[in-house]
Amino acid sequence: MKRQLSALDRLVIAAALPSMNILRIASAVKDTETITLGTKVFEFYTGKAVTAGRIPIDLSAAPTAVAANITGTFAANLTDGDTITVGGVAATCRATLTGAANEFLLGADLTATRNNYVALINGGAGAGTVYTSASVAHPNVTAAASSTNAVVITARAKGTNGNAITLAESAAQFSWAGAATTLANGVDPTAAEAKAAIILAINANAAGFKATSGGTNEIILQGTDANGKSLATTTTMAGSNNVFAAAASFGGTAQGNDFPITKIVQRAALATEVALGVMRFPFNFNPTYASVVLKSSTGAHKAWDGVPAISGNTVSVDNAGTSDWAAGDLIIVTAGR
Repeated sequence: MKRQLSALDRLVIAAALPSMNILRIASAVKDTETITLGTKVFEFYTGKAVTAGRIPIDLSAAPTAVAANITGTFAANLTDGDTITVGGVAATCRATLTGAANEFLLGADLTATRNNYVALINGGAGAGTVYTSASVAHPNVTAAASSTNAVVITARAKGTNGNAITLAESAAQFSWAGAATTLANGVDPTAAEAKAAIILAINANAAGFKATSGGTNEIILQGTDANGKSLATTTTMAGSNNVFAAAASFGGTAQGNDFPITKIVQRAALATEVALGVMRFPFNFNPTYASVVLKSSTGAHKAWDGVPAISGNTVSVDNAGTSDWAAGDLIIVTAGR
């Protein structure tokens, strides 16, 4: 005869608990930086095509981001053999095209020559006529006429990476504004813009996690695996405090035999969580109550005067009181309904 499960049974025989991680985005991000979740690689996109096989985190329309640029001025028409170099690619002016790559035709006047140069940089109309058909559009910049005798060079990708694109010239009648040697004025997307785009990209691409906002600089990643499987998490972001709390998702448990009435979870506080001032504990049900016990790394009980906050299936334990937890302290959360 089957016996009725006791409260203790229902506590021990629990359903799976999802693994989790925390991604902190506290600084601006750059084009081509990546976030990797398991086998899926996400790459920030601000206007230049992402690496093949990677998933774009689209920041091309981020209001704060600005593409680096520079103005070049033609004082008079060029002469045969003059060169204008951007990002290491030298464009050569020719009275007669030889067929070599990156040549543009010397026009009848300054404006015609400038327009031919713009066509070459952009891979525009006139291949084989105003520039050689062996040429391809510049991989890193575009060009646009800005006046009768000037051209504006703009990085394809927004952000400060474009400020490193080099400039040179060997043409007596052409010069870069301020005798510049690189593009300038590029601005990266902000942390807030990046955070919103990351959440959108992760949730749209079945990356093994559900991403939600956990605070101003915090993204909570909750695993979607039915048995709490852990996934590796890495990033190439170089900005200050743009980091994962851990190198892999943590806290997951395998499926048991009964839906929990009460669940106890414990883990040590991470340094990133101390910096954020909050720990998050996702459950596989929506708790209606929660309690917290705090122990030091040596096992001694510590005082904590905060109140656990419940939002959906997540219990948050903050450091807003006068008695705080520290990295390495053990936080024990009992939650149920």
